[in-house]
Amino acid sequence: MASWQVDIPGLSQLVLGAGAHGLKQLALSGVDIHTLACMLMVSELTPASQGFRITLNTLREKQRNERQWLFNLVEIGAGSSFLVDHLLKTRAGENVLALMASIVPFISPDACIATLSILFDTAGVPLDHTPGVSQFYKLRSALVPFTRVVGFQERVLQYHSLLERIASQQTTPDTAPTSPYDAIPGKHDLPRILQLCHRIATSEKVAVLVYKGFQGSGWVAAYASSILGFPVCAVDNSGVQIPLNDHYGKAKVILEPAAQECACELRLEGDLSDVISVESLDQPSRRGWSVNCLKLGFLAHNLPDLTNPTHISIVSDIVAFIALNQVVKYANWLNRSYTRMPGFRPYLVAVSPQIQQRSLDILSLLGFQKNQRSHYSFDAQFRCKGPLSDQYLANELKRNRINKERLISVLKRRDFASERDSPLYRTPERVCEILERASAFASLLAFTDWDSSLRTMAAPWFHGHFRYTPIMLDVTGSLRMGNDPTEKLRDALNACTDVADMRSPSQEIFLPDWIAINLDGVVVLRTLSTCLSINTAQGRVFSLFPGHISFEGQHRNIVRMPFEEGVSSYSFENPDQHVRPMDVVPLLRSRILFSGYGETLWARCEILNGQDLLTIADSASISTAISQMLVAVPCGHPYSTTYHRTETLREGKPNPIMLAGFHLFKPSPFDPENPPRTTIYYQQVDENNLAQWLACEWHKRYNATENLVSQEEACLECVVKRVLKGADKNSHLKFSRVSCIIGGRTGVSV
Repeated sequence: MASWQVDIPGLSQLVLGAGAHGLKQLALSGVDIHTLACMLMVSELTPASQGFRITLNTLREKQRNERQWLFNLVEIGAGSSFLVDHLLKTRAGENVLALMASIVPFISPDACIATLSILFDTAGVPLDHTPGVSQFYKLRSALVPFTRVVGFQERVLQYHSLLERIASQQTTPDTAPTSPYDAIPGKHDLPRILQLCHRIATSEKVAVLVYKGFQGSGWVAAYASSILGFPVCAVDNSGVQIPLNDHYGKAKVILEPAAQECACELRLEGDLSDVISVESLDQPSRRGWSVNCLKLGFLAHNLPDLTNPTHISIVSDIVAFIALNQVVKYANWLNRSYTRMPGFRPYLVAVSPQIQQRSLDILSLLGFQKNQRSHYSFDAQFRCKGPLSDQYLANELKRNRINKERLISVLKRRDFASERDSPLYRTPERVCEILERASAFASLLAFTDWDSSLRTMAAPWFHGHFRYTPIMLDVTGSLRMGNDPTEKLRDALNACTDVADMRSPSQEIFLPDWIAINLDGVVVLRTLSTCLSINTAQGRVFSLFPGHISFEGQHRNIVRMPFEEGVSSYSFENPDQHVRPMDVVPLLRSRILFSGYGETLWARCEILNGQDLLTIADSASISTAISQMLVAVPCGHPYSTTYHRTETLREGKPNPIMLAGFHLFKPSPFDPENPPRTTIYYQQVDENNLAQWLACEWHKRYNATENLVSQEEACLECVVKRVLKGADKNSHLKFSRVSCIIGGRTGVSV
């Protein structure tokens, strides 16, 4: 047994090695220097092979360049991590990282802390040398982003899928898969298995670990082969030896996944030395496992025997057809409660072409054939009609409403009947389930920047343990969440992270004024609140990054930008009462101020005109306003902002219509005793991206408008007529209808 007496000279050397800057960084992370020393001492129980330690250093070099900046001041990502860099300086530190990489990505924070505590207890470490619960939490939080890029969780899932087939005596994955979390031993068994592996690594006798049963076998296989570098071999129920990385005669770990009992045995010189029974991982602990889709292909994992290029091309067109139409359906669902007017499209519907292209990019990252949106035909509502290059398939897809039975019919009526070994013929139901799961994932994550940032999928989604059922609609078919799409796209976060149970309506994760939030190592940005431009979002509601939110070296969990009163709005008058193209705000710029308090970082967005403070922007309400915005459909007339005097807008109508334009952020007053039936405010911002973005705050600040309209490629005359026509349809209402038009091209495609 190792001696756990405090090594005072070693601790002093650790302090000297860290230096003043290092000690400050440790303090900012909340990890105590004594906690780090304790972890380094226990690391001898969890050795790592030379190859795995080289992998850790290589991945860290790559990760240092992966960072983003929010408003040029707040770092988002894992590029700066003093704790990881310091641990990589010694072999003991590398062992600590290997230990954390083997448990952190698979189990909940509570289960992880319980596992580490049990490891210290079973190792006989004195209580005064065992970190407390809060220190374990902070250590885990600091290391989460790095442990998820190591690639260990992908290896576990690969072995789990292989051992699953061995246990069921099948050569192909034709049956419904088990839960990926079945690959993980129980939190009380993990420390004991680690100790048995340590005994094998340090024993002078011939030692072999025999693992019986399917539960936890995937994790044992990956830990033994990838981290320890042991030769591993599996044996099926009939005694056939299946080498995983070496043959049976050299194996130090032998797996028997088909065994009825679930136990881990240590044999020394052929004699049974120790045995433990293994339990399954309890349900509350099953959280956090995500898979990098660049390291492990979704299609290759779920359909490994689908290799025919023609078959891959056809299933790619089918899954794309489903995803492209699902994007339009989601966009309409998300805008379902908003005002509809002829001649306008809701914002998310207007940018559907860009969202649809992202869904295709996501499908290509999942392993399907890469196609551009131009490969398919669409109707005027952006609904996909099928691939242009395969008229037979296009006709089959549009003949009936797409469903599993129709997909099976399409597959079986192709030229697959003669190929008995193809999964498209052998198990079309399973193929359809995989295509449905892939299309649901692609259509959901297309509303984010997943294709260029996170690129991970929750293990239950990836392995197909459950069938996806959208939660956007309740049993009555009505929306059950608020108007902000961030509240309705929680499914997207569940699909790619598996870090939090966001299906519970009572769990409040997103506050009304949130800008960025850290969900256990995955940072979610509210894109429409942070981009300071309408046209750069392109329908991205979320932005996703692995890592932390860091400001001045300290990690924060949430960035909030509450609205503050006290600064008057500013008005730019047009003296000749004509609306015409002009940049009324040439010097408009933004300035973001930050103030930290605990785990919250407070931000304030100030809008300046030259050196003068105009207003404080309410970014949260701007995000909601953009998602509710109506975008004008092109009218075919030459684009122009020139319009006649305000008197011509009345056009003999019995109720006056006010064109109270020429103002930025501030409406003109009217007689409260005789309000017009319809009031139109024209925000003359033209091509200024920041002014366009800021104009979206107007309706919230003054609580007056029903419709927020983006002019886009339509002429102003047609936009105004469409607004008036929409008002006439509701002329029976007693209140005044108010519309705000954002003038100029914002770059939103319609």
